[in-house]
Amino acid sequence: MIPRYTREEMGHIWSERNEFDTMLLVETLASEAQAELGVIPKEAAKTIREKGNFDVERIHEIEKETNHDIISFVTAVGEYVGPEAAKYIHLGLTSTDVKDRNKKKKRKQQQNVHVSLVSNNNPTKKKKKKRRKEKSGKRETAYKSNHVTFNQ
Repeated sequence: MIPRYTREEMGHIWSERNEFDTMLLVETLASEAQAELGVIPKEAAKTIREKGNFDVERIHEIEKETNHDIISFVTAVGEYVGPEAAKYIHLGLTSTDVKDRNKKKKRKQQQNVHVSLVSNNNPTKKKKKKRRKEKSGKRETAYKSNHVTFNQ
């Protein structure tokens, strides 16, 4: 995205940080679902939820060694949750599972921004509407003062 043409909220959605945040959410929800099904210990899912975090720079360091974005991400998160919970992160998932859900979540976030921008509750839209109305009123006044009516 070109920064000078990008609204801040839209730029955030497509930022690297948000991508990893969304991937962490996918991994967390998957671990919680697996815990409910008895596939992994509930304590592991709880630890992933509570301690799950990452450092973007660390992910990049790991990726230089692994040449795989998801493995790098999972490894970095594992450093925060500890070895006991880390072994359950990404269990039963593929990279595509995580990436597809990540894209879907970001599109939903983008859609919410678009709806906000076109809704009547948008402050920018309200200001523009007010300016248009003021300009229109000035034009109307100017038209009336220049308009000559003829009596028939």
